[in-house]
Amino acid sequence: MLREGLVKVNPTRVARCFDVCRPGRIISLFVIRSFRLSSRFLNGTLMRVPYRSGSLAGESCPTTERNHALKLRRFLHADAICLELETKEAPEDDVPDDFAPNGRANINRVRESVLGEIIQLFERTGAVSNPKRLLKELVNREKKSPTAIGNGLAIPHLRTLQVKSFVMAFARSTDGLPFNAPDEEPAHLFFAMLAPPYDDRTYLRVYRNLALILSDPEHLQNFMTARDANEVLRNMELID
Repeated sequence: MLREGLVKVNPTRVARCFDVCRPGRIISLFVIRSFRLSSRFLNGTLMRVPYRSGSLAGESCPTTERNHALKLRRFLHADAICLELETKEAPEDDVPDDFAPNGRANINRVRESVLGEIIQLFERTGAVSNPKRLLKELVNREKKSPTAIGNGLAIPHLRTLQVKSFVMAFARSTDGLPFNAPDEEPAHLFFAMLAPPYDDRTYLRVYRNLALILSDPEHLQNFMTARDANEVLRNMELID
């Protein structure tokens, strides 16, 4: 289960995890453009950090969307929700004597299996054009920069030509799965996102809204205890 208390994440890992894949333009989950953030989690400590609208990486920040909340549930279809992944921490057959849950071989096995299940969720919505190619892209992306951010969270995300519009999927593992997190703790909640390469606007706005959800430990626990897809969708609403 998720640990109680403040969400502890490594800001360096988060910033690297959320590279927007565009030269000179990187956005962290907790650095929000044109948005005043009342608090920020940094190195496990809650710090007050007023944020002024301005430029990021030398770019001007559009402000037209500043006062308009984005409902994340519009991007998450009920068919793209899995309340219990089939992937297990250890292989079901032929477990070696020197088996290590956080060993490289096991993490690679788990990641590929989890990503495969997540792609199946996206397929249910008809959003993916080439599932096999998408799996290869997601696996390669994880090898280059893991998307687990600690405290039981992983956010597999990719800008790809395999989708025509921004889509999300949600998956959960009650027992938790090794996913190469910076705190070496198992991941329980998986928020997956896919976007076409040209959809910068939606991609960045979703980060802004998702940051509010992921910075609330109580809200995260609601995802752990959700009993059906409707409860997950309600939890995706923007926190007031």
